[in-house]
Amino acid sequence: MHLLGHRWYAGKIPRDRAERLVLSKNLPKGTFLIREREAETREYALTIRDSDDSRGVGTVKHYKIRRLDDGNGFYITRRRTFRTLQELVGYYSAMADDLCCTLTSPAPLIQPTPSDLSHNTQQNWEIPRNQLQFMRKVGEGSFGEVWYGKLRGVVEVAIKMMKPRMMSPDAFLQEASIMKRCVHPNLVTLYAVCTREEPFYIITEFMKNGSLQHYLRGVDGRQLDIAALVDMAAQVVLKC
Repeated sequence: MHLLGHRWYAGKIPRDRAERLVLSKNLPKGTFLIREREAETREYALTIRDSDDSRGVGTVKHYKIRRLDDGNGFYITRRRTFRTLQELVGYYSAMADDLCCTLTSPAPLIQPTPSDLSHNTQQNWEIPRNQLQFMRKVGEGSFGEVWYGKLRGVVEVAIKMMKPRMMSPDAFLQEASIMKRCVHPNLVTLYAVCTREEPFYIITEFMKNGSLQHYLRGVDGRQLDIAALVDMAAQVVLKC
């Protein structure tokens, strides 16, 4: 059974990592993934976001996907069986049935390959400009502008655009070079660059609520309970 080509298949990742993925910012209720269970070989679990909370502080449900006794199918509840995981996803995308909600869209699993942003290797980061869709301007500075947009029509991103003659290309790309070395699940992720012609773009994960400091000092941040604050603090120090 070939699963690697499916956007909803996350491979063998920990349960808490699966929760972080489906609770990423700006994802809808019903965002999901299928992963291999850590404790079992060739056994799977369905992880679903059961919340519309844009802050990413929602609820997650996990369902064991069991194999039929003869090994020729799968089920979550015995009254509904499927020959393949693809059939299971298709069915629960149409109706919730025994689940908390219908499956809406796979959790984004984009992870750029770390590489040097030199001329010889930047092709690993470089993407065609036509893969970007500019939605609205969200900020600007001495370097240029920041736009909210979408990458390949699916993933929400921030697009930092350098205006010609506002700063040197080397200085602008230095930020991307630093981000390339700072790879961590709890840091803003660098996705790609567009540097073959001006204006240059740096494409990163979109942070709807801005910086953590700005968010915590705002109205929504002041309403968080102690459990949410402790969870945020734990994420800040994770693997430091």
